[in-house]
Amino acid sequence: MTMSCDSTDLGDLERNLAKKLAMSKLPSLAAFYLRAGLSIFKSPYLPQGVTSLPEQTLSVSLPRIDPTHVQSFVDMVGGKLTFPTQLPSTYCQVQTMVMPMTVLARTNLRIIGALHEATEIRSFRPIDVKEKLSAVAHFDGCVNLSDKNDLLLSVSVDIFGEADPSTPTQQNVNNYRILNPKRSQITVEKKESVPEFYNGWQTFDYNYPITTGRDYAMLNGDTNPIHMHPLAAKPFGFSSCIPHGMFSVCKMAAEHTDTGFGLVSGKFIRPILLPRQVQGKFDPSTGKYVLGYHNIEGVFVVAVEGLIKSSSSIRDYKPHHAN
Repeated sequence: MTMSCDSTDLGDLERNLAKKLAMSKLPSLAAFYLRAGLSIFKSPYLPQGVTSLPEQTLSVSLPRIDPTHVQSFVDMVGGKLTFPTQLPSTYCQVQTMVMPMTVLARTNLRIIGALHEATEIRSFRPIDVKEKLSAVAHFDGCVNLSDKNDLLLSVSVDIFGEADPSTPTQQNVNNYRILNPKRSQITVEKKESVPEFYNGWQTFDYNYPITTGRDYAMLNGDTNPIHMHPLAAKPFGFSSCIPHGMFSVCKMAAEHTDTGFGLVSGKFIRPILLPRQVQGKFDPSTGKYVLGYHNIEGVFVVAVEGLIKSSSSIRDYKPHHAN
């Protein structure tokens, strides 16, 4: 269900003005975790009669890219880059992961326990490892309701390079869900699932060891206990630790030649308990992929699904806010 929104997305002029006026350092994850924890005293509901929230914008000058860190990222997720000095298209999401979460924490909502549901990465040109980057995260104030009255919000992150600081080189859109504490009281008719057949799809087999979440956390800084150790994950309802959803997206994207132009998206359907043998499946004709595992009955269970599309032309992938 979509709710009306009074605010509109920033245009190019307003976005660039905000970028110049509010440039700062990348916020720390420690500060975000503190804010998220304190949000327990906030409400998970919108006030009566309110259909939107104030816009939020965060602009930062990103630290110089560390080639050693980039190599560690490539070593873990893989990668087929067009040029050796090219930044992997999924890397900027790792570098700026704290930005959309910080913007979310600035809203007057209880975000502790909020779910990161999906990410879409649109790349408009290759980024050189030596290029100085800046980023603008923006929440437009729009809030939608799910069929369980969960709050659905999106935060975009535009990446700018020094070669052309007026046009984003990449745009990441992150979708979040703030759960309704009374959602169990709402009955929703379940849609009958249609069996999926993957005839003709390419397959990729991966081993996710127990340390997968911990190792990836050393790259993106997200040390949420659910990723770090089985015992740390148990208080949150998991029988073992789970990998970051974006790790699986990066693994699948790395199976394809990265031209610096294209689209990579991922929707996180269910967690993967570690350790686990997982399998990715990719349809070359549509760009669709799924990644999941076989359960004890031998049935393939999808954990992540999305799209991977490469292009040699920026014209195929316009920014969402472009006219």
